[in-house]
Amino acid sequence: MSLILILTTSYGSQIARADGWSGQASAVVTGEYDDNPNLATEGEESVFGFTTSPALAIRKVLPRTTINASGALDINVFDGDGGQNGGGDLDSIDQHVTADIETRTRRSTIEFGASYDRESARTSEIEDTGNLSEDATRESFAGNANYSYQISQRNFLDVFGDAEDVSFDSGELSNFRSYGVGGGFRHILSRQDEIGLFADYSRFDPESADEAASDILSVRASWNRRVSPRFSFDISAGGNIVQSDRPGLGDETSIGFILEGGLDWKPGERDTIGLSFERSAEPSGTGELQERNSVSANYRRDLTRSVGFDLDFDFIQQDSVEQSGTGERTFFQVEPAISWNFLPDWAVSTSYRFRRQKFDNGGDSAVSNAIFMTIRYSGPNVSLF
Repeated sequence: MSLILILTTSYGSQIARADGWSGQASAVVTGEYDDNPNLATEGEESVFGFTTSPALAIRKVLPRTTINASGALDINVFDGDGGQNGGGDLDSIDQHVTADIETRTRRSTIEFGASYDRESARTSEIEDTGNLSEDATRESFAGNANYSYQISQRNFLDVFGDAEDVSFDSGELSNFRSYGVGGGFRHILSRQDEIGLFADYSRFDPESADEAASDILSVRASWNRRVSPRFSFDISAGGNIVQSDRPGLGDETSIGFILEGGLDWKPGERDTIGLSFERSAEPSGTGELQERNSVSANYRRDLTRSVGFDLDFDFIQQDSVEQSGTGERTFFQVEPAISWNFLPDWAVSTSYRFRRQKFDNGGDSAVSNAIFMTIRYSGPNVSLF
């Protein structure tokens, strides 16, 4: 699939509301130098290259329905010596397709979404398996549906479901399917507080007959609070029961806890802090369900009206839910950046990124240092037809 048309909320949120179709074009060009792009523990090779990312977004707003559509490509071209860690393995054309439609009535909201992604292992597997060294492509089809009904002024009923099919052209990564359904109840305590109780069932189904299929039942409670116009947080916690069936080894049952939350804080007129964290059981290209702990944080300071400083932090720790599964993996990344909006539609930025990854299998840690120079264009919203 070489042509991308993407339907997504993230692009649509930037488009002016109108009765007809409106659209916005954008493009990003990034130059990159990385001394270990594949996070190899031996035979590291540095590369230099460019990523060009054109995008187009369109939106249509009706009295009760909103449709968003957008499309983007990530064209990666790198110069290297080839081999396992060389630039030739990093060239790719990543493609992303999503679609969503939302319909509202007096008491209810219905949303449907779908997505298609085709990308290299270097860009797709940093959050999942950490397996970046192979010249592989990940292809994913996903869909979701959400229904929310307002029972009374303060009470809401939610029902949701999702499914995903993931495949790799690789012998080291495993194809899989996952799907889930669930529901919950939300209650508004006050203008500042909302609580909820949710339950869901999901299934992880690897394609290989030698790998373990897993069923997951989860229950969690949530609390959202807007402390002030400058500070808000949300948190949900609960437990899950995971039953895995590996051919030849029988069933294995485990009980764990789940945790998810975040905060948004604006301590000053020029400063913004965001934090999110999650502990969950996730499907994975390792062929096994992974228990994953992740933390992400961002600090931004507007130095002037047009110049800003950002500091991003990401941490991932994961291990197989099964006792007989693969070893533990730990990943850490930090990236400071300076950006300048020198024209209303144009911006440039520069950043440095440090990454460290280690698998708990007796191997060494992998370390990467990278420098980026980026120019970004975001066109005006225009009426299409």
